[in-house]
Amino acid sequence: MNWSDDARLLRHPFVTYGELAAAEDARPLRTALGRALLLLLVIGAFVSLTSSGRLVAFHVVGTMIFWSFLPLIQGAVFAATARLVAPRFGVKAALALHFRGYAPWHLFLLATAGVCLFAPDVAAVMLALLRFGVLPGLLLATWIASGLLTFACFRSGMALSRGRASAAMALYYLGYVSAIVSYYLAMNQIQPQLPWAP
Repeated sequence: MNWSDDARLLRHPFVTYGELAAAEDARPLRTALGRALLLLLVIGAFVSLTSSGRLVAFHVVGTMIFWSFLPLIQGAVFAATARLVAPRFGVKAALALHFRGYAPWHLFLLATAGVCLFAPDVAAVMLALLRFGVLPGLLLATWIASGLLTFACFRSGMALSRGRASAAMALYYLGYVSAIVSYYLAMNQIQPQLPWAP
């Protein structure tokens, strides 16, 4: 059976990233942009399916536009990290590898949308999934799988040592989370939510 790159990355992330890097993508920027658009499409489909129960073009495209900051920030932070920790590795090739590692998020978002589509009582099912820890457990598993793929990208895809790959992963997530939190602080979205806020 021929597995897609996404499925292969989920099954054997280190081996697959090594193979993808060795294959040397002829158009890495095109691959990175295509994969970033796929991420936005999944987010758009998630929002449309969970809000209206079907795919609505306006919801999908609107969400893709309004959430386009997400892959832009991720790409910028990953490119800066790659340039810092592996200056000889091409930034475009690094981005092409990085944006291949979003299958855990695709699965999580589409599975959640599936519950909204097929559950007879969506609110009751979602509350049960929360109460029994299924949804938080799946979210935690998604974060862990995503972190593993990021580490595998640095370790096998970009051929960094274990220590440099760990440092690169920490630097990437620190930069990414800092950028998101800084945005919400600048928009005054966090401060009113603090317990001591008036």
